[in-house]
This record gives sequence, structure tokens and C-alpha cells, in this order.
Amino acid sequence: MADALIRRRSLAALHEEHERHRAARLARAQSAAGVFDQAAELAPVLGLAGTLLSLGGLSVQAAGGDTAGAIGTAVTTTLYGLLLANFVFAPLGAAIARRSRAEEAARQTLLDWLEGAVREACQPPAPAGAARSEAA
Repeated sequence: MADALIRRRSLAALHEEHERHRAARLARAQSAAGVFDQAAELAPVLGLAGTLLSLGGLSVQAAGGDTAGAIGTAVTTTLYGLLLANFVFAPLGAAIARRSRAEEAARQTLLDWLEGAVREACQPPAPAGAARSEAA
């Protein structure tokens, strides 16, 4: 971004470059958070699918006397789906979103500081006589 300021010598160019990079960063962060949000939504469904598969084989296992194993697998797959959704995927998606917001706030603070420093450096110096009359 500083290259835009140096090449074009304009604060507007700096802001344009910042907005372009900001949009790209936000798109990447939203995409990453969206993946984890979708995983959080689908994990319980996949756990229930495991439950259905386990219970579907219950009639075969019942002939062998292993109904407890099928029911245990059904409960375990449901539990894993719920645990992954609520304790892994949803928190990761929220953490990515929080980190992205914090990074953007820090970058904006830095940009504001840089803009202020450039504006201050570009102002013409006050005449020497004006400084003495203000001091008096």
C-alpha cells in the first residue's frame, strides 16, 4: 500500500489500494469462516446419518445378539456429530471472524496514523514571523 502512496503521491490512491486489499482479505476470511459454519451445521446431520446406518444394521446384529453394540454405535455417532459441531467447527468459524475484525481494526488504525503523518509532513511550514507572534 505504501507503494501506491509513493508512486502516485496521493492519499486517495492509498485509500483505494487499502480498500482493494481489504475487500480481498474480508472475502478470504468470510470464505474460511463459512466453511466452518457449514461444517458446524452438517456435523449433527452426519452424526444422525451414522445413527441411522448403525440402527439399520441392528436387525443383522440382533440375530447375533449384539444389539447393545449397535445402539452404542448409534449414540456415539450422534454424540460425535454434536461435539464436533458445537466444540470444534462453530468456535473455529467464530474465531476466524473475530480475528478478521480485529486485524481490520488494527490495519485501519495504522492507515489513519499513516495518513495523519503524511498530511502533517506535507503541510508547508509556517512563516518564522507567524511563530513569534503566536508565542507572544
